[in-house]
Amino acid sequence: MRIASLRWRMALLKTFWFRTSSEQSPEDYASHCGTEASLVRGRILEDLVLAELPLLFVWLIIGLFAGLVYALEIVGLDGSQTLLSPERARSLHISQMLYGFFPLILSLLPFALFQKEGVLSERGIGHLRRYFVVWNLFLLFMSMALLFGNIRGLPFYDF
Repeated sequence: MRIASLRWRMALLKTFWFRTSSEQSPEDYASHCGTEASLVRGRILEDLVLAELPLLFVWLIIGLFAGLVYALEIVGLDGSQTLLSPERARSLHISQMLYGFFPLILSLLPFALFQKEGVLSERGIGHLRRYFVVWNLFLLFMSMALLFGNIRGLPFYDF
């Protein structure tokens, strides 16, 4: 009886140790604890990031281009007063930098920590995918409102 209890405690301690150790990779955890689920979890976030990265770079390039146009206007190069006027460029640049690439990348940080600890689930990634869709729609409509909308000269409140 006492040996069975000791074995049970050792198995529980071993499982707890490998689950909470921050140095353990999902492969090490799977080899010690016998689960294949952690191997699959190691690829879930990577697949999402690889799928979303091109669109994230589009938002970054749009924001940087608008910043470049506004910087050229500040330096004194006379640009056109059409679609990307200095006020529109400033509003688009500020909004893309505040709400575009960097917040989307920073929103991945908790999920990277979940993956490191081995507690990331497919359900959580599903919620993250929906978040990315909604946020990208917001960025699209915000950019359209800034480019085609009425400009009041308030870069934070134009959309």
